Amino acid sequence: MQTNSRLDYIDIAKGFAITLMVFGHSYSPSGETPVMVWVYSFHMPLFFLTTGILYGLKSQEHKTISFDLKKKCETLLLPYFLWNTLYQLFISILAIIGGTPAKDALIHNLRMVILFNGSAMWFLPAMFISSLVFLKTANSKSINIFIVFFTTLIGLFVPKCNEIVEVFLRSFVGLAYIAIGFYAVKFYSTKYKKFYTVILFAISLLLAFSNGIVSIASRTFQNPVLYMINGCLGTFIIYQVAMHIKRGINLSRLFEYWGVNSIKILCLHGFVIQIIRLLDYKFFNNLLPSFGSVEGFIHTALIMTILTIMMPLINKIFNWSFGVKNVSKTNPSPMANYSNNHR
Repeated sequence: MQTNSRLDYIDIAKGFAITLMVFGHSYSPSGETPVMVWVYSFHMPLFFLTTGILYGLKSQEHKTISFDLKKKCETLLLPYFLWNTLYQLFISILAIIGGTPAKDALIHNLRMVILFNGSAMWFLPAMFISSLVFLKTANSKSINIFIVFFTTLIGLFVPKCNEIVEVFLRSFVGLAYIAIGFYAVKFYSTKYKKFYTVILFAISLLLAFSNGIVSIASRTFQNPVLYMINGCLGTFIIYQVAMHIKRGINLSRLFEYWGVNSIKILCLHGFVIQIIRLLDYKFFNNLLPSFGSVEGFIHTALIMTILTIMMPLINKIFNWSFGVKNVSKTNPSPMANYSNNHR
């Protein structure tokens, strides 16, 4: 049976990835740096790959992997509809304060909820669809591989379509990464020498800079083959870092804590970004953008600090909105030991 310590590296890897996602969203709209190009090349694929890896680990232990509709609705669709609706209302209010007609702001932003878009929370319905397709076909390896291959080609190469169709096309790309994580679980869950990680990191950087900025959300892949390769390489690198990082130190516990709460950070970081930008505009005359390429690091540090401080309260009051029912009597913290109830 898998032990908690065996899975610690997965939470740490997710913690790295969610931090990089926040980093990518922390720049001003015009910001695009080499660091962002590399981060965007794999930070969202990592979450899909991780899902496949977890399915693979369960399969190795001869555990049943099946699509639990009720659980997936509670953990993916509930937080999407609740928190994305609240987020779209929040940015609508900010737009109205800024002079946008109320009707225009509300219609435009709330329309994004229906279209499964408009914020980082697009990931949740995409994960729902890709998990559904993968798990419903997983019992037959040949059928599963055929469907994954066929839908991957559609997701990568079909031109941009109707916004509702785009929801499924994004999910098809995510499905490819879930399948890769599942079938390559041994590769991703094995600790290798640091030398190999350094070499692959250099290759990953080269490929990312050659391919340019990419995104599953907008289905911008540049070269789709390079995109798929780099999504896998970047994930492997983060997993190796997670395995090699010294256990017990505060930094590893912090990333593990962020990984455990990654869905909550995904749903809530947009609120914090908007509040910080509003305060920066009102009281500091847009100081953050003046830092240039350093802006993302400063902004990310502020966001993650605020969310880390708030997380015990969020876990206590809003766990239900993320499909979490078994709440520990004591709020988890970065320095606490983790139990299975936190996963």
